[in-house]
Amino acid sequence: MKKPDIKAIEAYKKAAYYLIPLHRWNKTTTDPRSKKEMPRGKTPRDMDWRRRKYSGKEITQHLEKGGNVGVRLTKRDLILDVDPRNFPEGDNVLARFVKDFDLDLSQFPHVITGSGGSHYYMKKPEDVHICEPLEDYPGLEFK
Repeated sequence: MKKPDIKAIEAYKKAAYYLIPLHRWNKTTTDPRSKKEMPRGKTPRDMDWRRRKYSGKEITQHLEKGGNVGVRLTKRDLILDVDPRNFPEGDNVLARFVKDFDLDLSQFPHVITGSGGSHYYMKKPEDVHICEPLEDYPGLEFK
């Protein structure tokens, strides 16, 4: 089993992001009404995840057991979700976006998603509302 990237965990803590344990991507649950198996993956592991405080040790142990973690977002958080599968052929949409807005993406915590895309974690003022979609940048969206 792959060891968790402790440096990545530290980068999130340094950037004041709060990590929460998630179910494994392939976790399922039984729907109590239909009795059918339903996907549960990548959802918070615990019912009280919104208020529960997790220690760094607890997060590391969860990762070492093959678990996944997520970030508890606030009104100040902004995630740039990059999905290159939706880029038009021959158009590096992310490179255009970075150039157009003079961004240095190395300044933000970053993860590779399961589909091969990226999430860049940024901060914004609480009262700033983000409009969707980014019509000039197919394959990019804010969360």
